[in-house]
Amino acid sequence: MFVSDSRSPSETLHAYIQADAGVRATLFSGFMQALKSLKKEKAHEASAWARRAVSPSLDYSSLSSLRRFFVSGEESPAKPLRLAILGGPTTIQLRQLIEVFLAGEGIKAEIYESDYGLFRHEILTPGSGLDNFQPELVFIATGARDAAHCPAPDMDERAVSLLAAKEIAGWNHLWETCQTRWKATVIQNNFEIMPWGVWGHYAARHPAARENYLDRLNRALVEAAPPHVILHDLRHLAAEAGARDWFDPRFIWSSRCLAAPGAS
Repeated sequence: MFVSDSRSPSETLHAYIQADAGVRATLFSGFMQALKSLKKEKAHEASAWARRAVSPSLDYSSLSSLRRFFVSGEESPAKPLRLAILGGPTTIQLRQLIEVFLAGEGIKAEIYESDYGLFRHEILTPGSGLDNFQPELVFIATGARDAAHCPAPDMDERAVSLLAAKEIAGWNHLWETCQTRWKATVIQNNFEIMPWGVWGHYAARHPAARENYLDRLNRALVEAAPPHVILHDLRHLAAEAGARDWFDPRFIWSSRCLAAPGAS
């Protein structure tokens, strides 16, 4: 909780930035009050302080609060990065966080965001909004639900292997299109694994079990990815947050959110 003291706004701002990460949480409210005071007469200076405060240790609400102080036109004068964010799930929160962290690093960017679920259409269709945007960097923010081919429970090892190869070929086609059409670097999520599997301990032995299959796809993505493709380890993030905290069917079905709002 913020407690008023005799320090000036400038002293409060300096104290927050110079504090250790563990102490900053107790000072954040005071930092925000100082930003509000400074913004009344020196909006650009308040914006610069807000950018300095951007940190991965802050939660979504705190980062969104800092974002409100940003003033455009302060990033690097260099040519802006042309970044496209394409998702199977909803990506609006992801886009906002990317904007915050780019601004915190002084990187100017023009961002194209597609509607959810349209990433294949955007990449493969000449004249699409993405094609007209001509991206330099494409973030394919997908999840396990965006796998195009999933095995039936009665499939054997050979059938599952052929299906996985077909799945990877589809992603390869997307990567190649991004490179040949726009010379774009691609960042793509791998597949997270949900905690409510039905096979139990047998999942590791049955090739058609979803957990087993997604593991196979994740390994195959690593082996297939060319130099211009960077794989983002979404599975590790979900495991680090805790699968039962990360996944919430309510948000998957109501708002197409990849992760529950409380996942950290």
